[in-house]
Amino acid sequence: MKIAAIAVIVASATALTAGCATRESVDNLQSQVDRLSAATAKAQASADAAQAAASKAQASAAQAASTAQVANATADKSLDAASDASQKATSAQTGLYQVDEKLDQMFKKMQRK
Repeated sequence: MKIAAIAVIVASATALTAGCATRESVDNLQSQVDRLSAATAKAQASADAAQAAASKAQASAAQAASTAQVANATADKSLDAASDASQKATSAQTGLYQVDEKLDQMFKKMQRK
């Protein structure tokens, strides 16, 4: 009977040790799961921040394109105005040349008299 009692005690101790080992393994696995969950949450937050930054960059690019179009239209207007001014200056120069010729003719007529 002593042998049976010792066997029961050894079996109980083995079972108890196995139970502790199993509990420790479960705790370790739970700890790993918790760390992975935290890492996943951090990765998701980083992905969300990257998406927000990409959206902001896209909005900025659209604004820059709009500003460039306005600048291009303004440049076209400025070139048109410069062309008009150049044509008017050329016309004025031609008119001054004609006036100068007429003044020369009148001066010559006055000198003859």
